[in-house]
Amino acid sequence: MSKRKIIDAFFKKKDVSDSEIRTPVAVETNVDTSMSDEHPSKCSRIQSEEIDRDPGSRKDSNSPHRIVVKCCKHLKNYSRYIDKLIEKQTLKELENNRLRLKTSIECARWLAFQACAFRDHYESLDSKNRGNFIELIKFTSTFNDKVASVVLENAPRNANYTSPTIQKEILHIIASNVRNAIHEKIGDEKFCILVNEARDEPKREQITIILKFVDKNGFIKERFFHVVHVRDITVLTLKNEICAVLSRYNLYIENIRGQGYDGASNMRGEWNGLQALFLKECLYAYYVHCMAHKFKSNDELQYAQGEQIENMIASNEIETRRGANQIVSIATTERAFSVMKLLKTRLCNRMEDEFLADNMIVYIEKKIAGNFTMEMIMDEFYSMKNRRQT
Repeated sequence: MSKRKIIDAFFKKKDVSDSEIRTPVAVETNVDTSMSDEHPSKCSRIQSEEIDRDPGSRKDSNSPHRIVVKCCKHLKNYSRYIDKLIEKQTLKELENNRLRLKTSIECARWLAFQACAFRDHYESLDSKNRGNFIELIKFTSTFNDKVASVVLENAPRNANYTSPTIQKEILHIIASNVRNAIHEKIGDEKFCILVNEARDEPKREQITIILKFVDKNGFIKERFFHVVHVRDITVLTLKNEICAVLSRYNLYIENIRGQGYDGASNMRGEWNGLQALFLKECLYAYYVHCMAHKFKSNDELQYAQGEQIENMIASNEIETRRGANQIVSIATTERAFSVMKLLKTRLCNRMEDEFLADNMIVYIEKKIAGNFTMEMIMDEFYSMKNRRQT
């Protein structure tokens, strides 16, 4: 056989083998194509869906794409931000917290009106007497199941409203409102000051400040205003403390029209006494000796005043009209120290000065303190330190 024939025979054999190999594939392809046209198989549908589907939607939850999509959804959910979650509280929690605070305010005001001590030396859970404030809350809860469900052990630790700091803040709000009410009654009108000095139970120097004024109806009023601790009783120290209290409540020295002190030389000294220092700044701040020190009782003082007024009316020295010629006791300073001895006893001798002053004014001026509504006190309590209304 020639060489050319041998080569042609080789290529013919190869073509036959290739056709034999391609034939079954072609047949299988034809079968699959015909089946897909009439009845597409489930396997082919799954394969096509997996090809067209977004890679991030695969069942693998740890795929980078799925993690990124999840983080993006969380980022767009503003209600789940940590600051929103902290501020978010249910209406039920708000109602319970306000009821809890209302109970604490009522108990604090009642104790102040009765000049009772707030705390005890041992207030743990196993104590038989946890102090008047805690015990009064427990007593109140026995008559009201709704209160019992939210106070003391049933209250959250961050909002129980029974700590000593909360007690002082509640009392300070009431006392500040009393002082503001007295200041509003005085306004920009003239007033007198009555000051007396004494020592409390721990032998610390205290001065009481009483304001005397004529109200809008023409009646003379005496109102206890403040008690201040002084490091000494020198004239300059006393003056600075009195001026600090008056300026704190926008009461100006130039509106003073009278001074009343006891007979101590540092008070009544004509040249170097306290009354002389005020006269230098206000020429009309006349000094009058406190008549309460000359009488043994308030009844004797009122009798002497009444007899003097009757004689002046009989001689036509003064006129008679509504609000005039009233018999007024000027023993308010002495009463203030009696209240201080009632509050700051031998067992309660570590009371802070501000807490003592707040207790005294709420007790002495309880008629004014009883006019404040619960909502007003609660609103001021929330705004004291920018608390959330919770």
